[in-house]
Amino acid sequence: MTTVWEMVPVRFRVSALIAASLLFVCTGLLMSRPPGYGRVTQLLEFELALGSADSAALLGSWSESQRAAVRASLFYDLAFIASYVTLASLLCSALATALSST
Repeated sequence: MTTVWEMVPVRFRVSALIAASLLFVCTGLLMSRPPGYGRVTQLLEFELALGSADSAALLGSWSESQRAAVRASLFYDLAFIASYVTLASLLCSALATALSST
């Protein structure tokens, strides 16, 4: 039985794994110290806010530069999750193909 992974040419498989790995590493590095990180000390509190009223109160207490830093940090979080899922699925497909051919 041919898998979808096997139908993709090898050079594209390798390119996809390299691209996903680079994206994973880059977003991980960006997440470790996003721009404006030192100015936002309540980011975790914002992410764990229980309702829109709590979120609005926190946003109201931050300056525009702090809000921009939060947006950047949340963007890095989402990019990291997307790259992690992509890399994991590509590696699982490669492993399944390797195990099925033995």
